Amino acid sequence: MGQYNGMNIYLKKGPYGHYVQLGEDATATTEKPKRVSLPKFVKAEELTPEQAEILISLPRQLGNGIEANIGKFGQYLKQGTKSKSLTGADNIFNITLERAEEILESAVAKPEPKVLGKHPETKEDITLNRGRYGMYLKCGKNNYAIPKGYAPSSLTEEEAIKIVTAKK
Repeated sequence: MGQYNGMNIYLKKGPYGHYVQLGEDATATTEKPKRVSLPKFVKAEELTPEQAEILISLPRQLGNGIEANIGKFGQYLKQGTKSKSLTGADNIFNITLERAEEILESAVAKPEPKVLGKHPETKEDITLNRGRYGMYLKCGKNNYAIPKGYAPSSLTEEEAIKIVTAKK
């Protein structure tokens, strides 16, 4: 199908559809190769070597900190904490920096999480974040619901540490 960084790119078909793979199949001594599913709008028989290269090299850097990528909900643009789905004629192959900036203009950036303190043992930041279901605490890779009786907007460092350490 083509080459990327001196490795072959293969077009393969799996149980969930076609995908491109960088390099050879994994063996007992080699790592699993990078694989990227074909977007719904690309037919396997019409995939070009250039498109295969773009898929393998995702996320695609457009400039000004903007990247185009494919996630579990389809194609999207991301710049810092702003993100926006790609729809219509726009796709990861043809998007330009100018068009991406135009699309991201209407995107609202997620608010930065507020650092409440540090975990006493791991020394990781405990942050107050806003999610789809309300406010929550995050420490390292773990998320913690704020129990009833606590006011998320006025949580103290001591209360945050108590909530995070009680859940361990």
